[in-house]
Order: sequence, then C-alpha cells, then structure tokens
Amino acid sequence: MAKPSRSRKKAKKRAASPEDIERARRVAAGLEASFTLPPPPGALAPAPFLDEIRELGEAGIKGMTDHLAATSPQGRVPTLAALRELADAGAVPALLVHARALRWPPGDLAALGETIRALEPEAELPAELEPGALERTSRAAARLAGELNARGAGEVCDLIRDLPPRLRELALRGAAAEGGRPSNLLVLARAMAERGVPPPVLLIDALASLETKEAAGALAGLAGGTADKETGSRLRKALYRLRSRGVAVEEKEKEAPAPPSAPGIDFAVARISAVDGLGRMMVWIARSLQPRGRFVVEAMLRRGHGVEDFATADLGAKELREVFARIGDPASHLATCEIPLGYAVWLLQRAQREAEREGQSLPAGFTRAKLLLEPLADPAAFPPAAPGEEHPVRRLVQAPGPGEPRLEPRELFEQKAFWSWLIEERKILPHLRTLVDSLQSKVVVEEAQRRARLERIVSDAAGALFADGALRGRMEEALEDNAFFFHASGQAALARECLALAGEMGAGGEPPAFFREMVHLTLSVLLDRLARQSQAAGKKEEERGAPGGQGSIIATP
Repeated sequence: MAKPSRSRKKAKKRAASPEDIERARRVAAGLEASFTLPPPPGALAPAPFLDEIRELGEAGIKGMTDHLAATSPQGRVPTLAALRELADAGAVPALLVHARALRWPPGDLAALGETIRALEPEAELPAELEPGALERTSRAAARLAGELNARGAGEVCDLIRDLPPRLRELALRGAAAEGGRPSNLLVLARAMAERGVPPPVLLIDALASLETKEAAGALAGLAGGTADKETGSRLRKALYRLRSRGVAVEEKEKEAPAPPSAPGIDFAVARISAVDGLGRMMVWIARSLQPRGRFVVEAMLRRGHGVEDFATADLGAKELREVFARIGDPASHLATCEIPLGYAVWLLQRAQREAEREGQSLPAGFTRAKLLLEPLADPAAFPPAAPGEEHPVRRLVQAPGPGEPRLEPRELFEQKAFWSWLIEERKILPHLRTLVDSLQSKVVVEEAQRRARLERIVSDAAGALFADGALRGRMEEALEDNAFFFHASGQAALARECLALAGEMGAGGEPPAFFREMVHLTLSVLLDRLARQSQAAGKKEEERGAPGGQGSIIATP
C-alpha cells in the first residue's frame, strides 16, 4: 500500500473544526451518490470527493461517519462502500459503535462488518457480525415477513435457535413491529414451545401487547416449556399483566402424563461437517436426558464404508454449549452447519446399513445411541434409505437446467468445504511421475510448448481418472451430501451446483471442468510437497558436509 502523502499527514494533525466537518458531510453525500447502484442523475465520479475527504483529515472521517449515522437506509451500503474505498482505519471506532448497537437490518450489518474487516482486519467484532449468523438472521426475517404456517415456523426456529440473543431479536423485529403479522407471532410461539426453543424477549412483549386469549395461550405454552429462569420470569409477568387486564388463559384438558419409559424431549440439536474428498463427514447430535443432562453423539461417517469413528458422552448444559461453540467456530478448519434432526438420524441409519453391508461390527455405544436418538427421526421427510433410492436433497434442491448459469470451479474450491477435495495419492501417483519426468526433461522447449505439455498431462490424467467408475460414484455421493450441507446453510447457488456436478459424475463421459481442476490442484499440491522434501534433503546433505554434486531438483516420488 502506498504511504500517505506529506500533505495528508499534516491534514490529519489539524483539529477538526465544525466548518470542516460540515463540509465533509456534504462531500459524503456526494460520495453516497457516486457509490449508489445504479447511480442517480447528477452523480459524479468518486475520485475528487475521496481526495477532498483525505485532505480534510480527521474532519473528513468525522463527516463521513456522521453522514453514515444520519443517511437514509438506502444510503448506508453506498456510504460503507465509499469508506472501504477511502481505506482509512480512523473510521473504525465510529463504525464499531454502529456494530455494537445492532440497530440496522441484517444486510446492512453484514456490509458494516465487511467494511470494518477491510479497514482493520485485526479489529475485534461482536459475535453478532459473524457473516453466517447474519445470513441466518436475514433468512428468518424474510420468512417472518410473509404468511407463516407451522412448517415455516419450524424453519424459523431452526434458523434462530443458536443465534446470539440480540440477533434473534433482530430477526423478529419486523414481525413484532406495528403493522406486522400477529398470526405469525402466534404460529412461531407454538413452534418454539414444541421444540423447546427459548423465546426472545421481543416475542414475549409483542404477544403480551396483543391482549388476546390466543396470545395468552401462546405465552402459557412457552412458559410451560422453558427452563431458563429469566425467560420464565418474564413470561409469568406477561401472563400476570394480561390477567390483570381481564385476558384469561383458556384452560385445556390436562393430558395424561407420559409413562416413565417414554421421556419427553425438550432439547435437541444436530450439526454436520461438509464432506471431504474421501467421502468422510462428521455428525454431532445432542438431546436432553431425563431428569437432567444432555446426551451427545459424535460420529465420523464415510460413504460406502459406514461408521469410521464413534463416541458418546453425557454432558451438562454449559459443557454442551462450549462443545457446540467450538464446532461452529468460523475460525475452525472444518466447515459445519446446523441441520434438521431427522436428517442427522437418517445419516446414522444410512451409515449403519453400509457398515452391515460391509460386514463391519457396530461400534460400542451405537445401540444405546440408536435408542435415544430414534425419537428424533422424521420418516416423512427423511424415509429410511433403500438401495437405489434418491438422496433427500433431490426433493429439496433443483439442479440448474440446460442453459442456466453455472458456477466456476474456482468458486467451489474457494469454499472451506472443498479445501480437502484432492484425488487419492495412490490413484494419481502414475500421472505425477509423468509430470515430474516432463519437468526434469533436458530438452529445451519454449514457454508456450512447456505450458501446452503440462496442460496435456493434466487433461490425460483427468480423462483416465474419470473413467474410474468407483471414484466417480463416490464423488457423486459426496457431492449430494455437500449439496444438502449448502442447502441447510442457506447457500442455494452452491447447493444447486453440487447437485449438477453429482449428475455429471454419475453420467460419465468427458470429465467436467470441476474434475479437471481437482486433478490440477492435486498435482500442484503433490509437486509442492516433493519440492519441499527435496529442499529439506539438500539442506541435510549440506549440514553433513557431503561432497557437492548435481542432484535432482525434485525427489523421486
């Protein structure tokens, strides 16, 4: 990055006068117009405005952030884009004020977080600005903006269950506001009571403000299923206020208590990792135990092989929160997402059938886990898989049709879920030897000829490997699983692309661009590893004082 000019340094030392700040606000309004898409009539190029803000120094930054606080909702994203272009970290303290207030809608907060990270990558951001959490908040808010049925309310519960409390409030802000849909609040409250999802304070207050018997009944249902003391206290106070205003809760006939052998489930959650290049994935499922505690399953599954690793534990609520916080940490090397409980149980059932088919014995603890997790199954949505039956994702996601736009392979390999997608070493080793021989050839060739030779080697390797039906079949199955992963995490375009690639893997023929790129990346990774091994070997020879000689630049694989 270029060093700031001497004049800019002097400008920053100058005190910010009210006149300069007001001038900067006017310039900021011009910048907002410059970065608006499409630009309004009369919008000018941003470069002169940016130079003027830089000349004003501290006053320029103050005027920009003041304008951001006062501008219309439509002007926030363009103004943030202008701040990113300005590239002055002096704006970060004022931006963090907006970040911690969480007064903006999810889309604007996502742009705010992106701007802060661009200006100061080391800035500590609140957990509420994590992109995945904001994306789920946005999806929940959009779902609540329309007519909500029981199924949609269940989807909203799944989206907001593990969100930070303030984001859950943000998701409900539109539905709970004046002019929202009271019917949606009632349906959502019933879904939360059924699933044991703690209701946000905003939902409790919004239901109480309706002052209807239906709202009182919804609050009573929530009060009967919550275990959080603060939430329970707020629910009781809301019901008391309604009773004092003459709104009584409709009494329902008491249901016979469930027998001790069929304990209720008031808490359950499941997460999975994306599938790696060998068809392996992690599954975590947790549910409550009676009278207290949490039962947790951690399983490593591998397509076609069954269960590779399996462990269970009985944890307290705090320990469980810590475990799932680590699993869902965006900084983790694993890409994970929350999934419907029925799909998690379906994955275990499929792995069990694969293990039995391979003649493998089930791991210790599997039978107990099966008994405890079977009540979470959803046979309607995820019926037990039979040989030849299609993956559940094909009922939920539509692959792109002929002529529809497709994603480039690099867009997939940029995703954490595909970082480990490499061809097995034993399968690609013969092609690696061919590539190494070509690189070590003494024949002098032009750069264009060298590139053409390397491209031909990669193309030949891709064609030979794609003819391996077992490899293609495993990749087809792994891509279907990743399609569901992206569907569950709200990344529709990636889910559709995975499903399209799964179809291409199953069809055979010419290898798609994704597969060729996978071969190219695998060869590049292995070549890099060989080069580092060669350098390390050469360094050891030098340290031993061995007589010099003309050695190979790449070790024999």
